[in-house]
Order: sequence, then structure tokens, then C-alpha cells
Amino acid sequence: MKARWLDEVSRRLALRYGSVEGYLSDALGLTEADLARLRQQHLEKAAT
Repeated sequence: MKARWLDEVSRRLALRYGSVEGYLSDALGLTEADLARLRQQHLEKAAT
């Protein structure tokens, strides 16, 4: 159930804002610096 709900939220955000990032910037007013900070805090770096 949780995966389906997340898929649906992602789909709706993409339809309305183009992407999750679009939602964060357009609807919530986050700046590029805010988005960069979120990426740094919440995404794992790819192994090289």
C-alpha cells in the first residue's frame, strides 16, 4: 500500500509541477540553495 501511495503522489506532483523538485520550488518556495541542502542531507552519494 505504501509504495502505491508514494507512486500516486509522485505521479500527481509530476502532472501538476513537472517533478518533485518543481513542487518544492514552485509550491513551497524553496530556493536552489534549499534544494541543494536537502539533496546533501538526504541523498546518498553514489559509490565510485
